[in-house]
Amino acid sequence: SDFLLKDKIKMEPSTILEYLYFAKSACIIYDIQRYDIKGKRLFEIKHKRFFTDIGMRNIIAGANSIHPTDIPWVIENCVVSNLRSFGRSLLVWEYDDYEINIIAERWSQKMYIQVATTILNQDTLEREQRSLSLINDNRPKYILLYDTKGLQLQAMDGIQVQSIHEFLLLLWLSNNYER
Repeated sequence: SDFLLKDKIKMEPSTILEYLYFAKSACIIYDIQRYDIKGKRLFEIKHKRFFTDIGMRNIIAGANSIHPTDIPWVIENCVVSNLRSFGRSLLVWEYDDYEINIIAERWSQKMYIQVATTILNQDTLEREQRSLSLINDNRPKYILLYDTKGLQLQAMDGIQVQSIHEFLLLLWLSNNYER
């Protein structure tokens, strides 16, 4: 409701929650819960919400309304949708001011994923790595990039840097191999 107030739209939080409930019931959106690593608990609120289909987002917001600031979210939504379609359960992890975009798990196999449009400088790379480096286990960790032009993609401290396209193709191939 605070966000809407910036555009001079008054709406009670309870009304917004009701609309979100209806959108989830109609399978337009779904939630991914946030997990507090420090407190070892799921947050009751602050879920991360995604569209089941980006086309639905375009219908609601307008097909020509993708603002450049929306692109990272749309890309993350595509990765999340693919992971869900391959039977992965998903969480978002928070640790103080850090967030790991996606924790995907299936059959007790976990992977940690950061999604970014591109890495333009060392600061961006360090920000994406920092969250993943907080995890002290040997499970796969990925930084997935949409734009990899001119980048040398190599593993850093056990963190794979990979194009989103390649990651999703390998995910699809491994899922079809398991059948």
